[in-house]
Amino acid sequence: MRSHWRGIVVLGTLGIGCGGGGGKGGPGDAGPADGGATPDAANDEDAGPVHARPPAPGNMTAPDGSGVTSFVVQRWYLGGVDRDGAADPGAWQEYGYDIDGLISTPDSDDLCAPVSGGSPDAAYPDGRDGIDNSFGRNVLPILVGIDASVEATVNGALAVGETAPLLSLVQLGDGASYRPMLARAYATVDLGAAPRWDGTDAFDVDPAGLVNPPDLESARASYPGYLVDDTWVSGTPADFEITLTIGGGHLFHLRLSAAVVTMRLDAAHESADMGTVSGVVRTEDLVAELRAYAGGIDPGFCSGPAIDGIVTQVERASDILSDGTQDAGSPCDAISVGLGFDAVLALRSGVRTPPDPPIDPCL
Repeated sequence: MRSHWRGIVVLGTLGIGCGGGGGKGGPGDAGPADGGATPDAANDEDAGPVHARPPAPGNMTAPDGSGVTSFVVQRWYLGGVDRDGAADPGAWQEYGYDIDGLISTPDSDDLCAPVSGGSPDAAYPDGRDGIDNSFGRNVLPILVGIDASVEATVNGALAVGETAPLLSLVQLGDGASYRPMLARAYATVDLGAAPRWDGTDAFDVDPAGLVNPPDLESARASYPGYLVDDTWVSGTPADFEITLTIGGGHLFHLRLSAAVVTMRLDAAHESADMGTVSGVVRTEDLVAELRAYAGGIDPGFCSGPAIDGIVTQVERASDILSDGTQDAGSPCDAISVGLGFDAVLALRSGVRTPPDPPIDPCL
């Protein structure tokens, strides 16, 4: 698809500015509806640099289905394996989108300033076609250093029915393109058993995500997105919170802003692949999550030079501003994030308060 996408996208509260070029950047042209970084505009010498973009909206065709069609995340791709599940230390380069509208290199002079002691060689280089994903490049290796099986642990938690995002598309019909295509997002509560992943799994949702519990239609996270060529794009600006269950049952929260969420539905609208979440997390928020996670693995990480060294590494991964833009000379205060996911058809059951999370050993 060769067109221009100049909006902001969401899922939980997702947003991205528009534009490109130097100084404060934002998304430029849209890319095809394949959930990854593929060329926008024409693939010729005059088209300029290729930017990884979500697909542009299609014609204004109102949805013609009934009720809601829900999809629950079945698998996360954190950046250490490719979409086929093969280990690949460079896989992070394929997850996400070009958030700031720039193709960044260590020599770029139109980006926010690295954290004191940080190296442009570590923080700045983008993935394919300008994908911004310092989380995958710099933070994931730190998590792996704490727990080598972190990606397997995250997906193992999904396999036994622990919390996952659930997206409900409103009035999705049999067509391949609808605009608007409203979606509501929820955090599921532990299913209590291994999901069957066959469309019959009925998930309760966390009432904290509802304005008026137990009304499931009162989701706080609601996105007036669109479906184009069977790829759903979240649409308008919002934030998106991801909760990953990692070592020791710790709930690791990624509170994203300036985010884009897309997923490609199969023709029968029963599953989704090429799911992509792209956004930014404030560095201070990520540091707090990392401290709690590391302390849960080993209380010796609650304080001292070991955790201080880890925190310094995370801070030096900062590559962007917290609103998803760039401003030369302003200190970087956020870290770009790109994740992949697969999802399958599921049911919303009811509302249930989740169990209390494990006690933070560092408090």
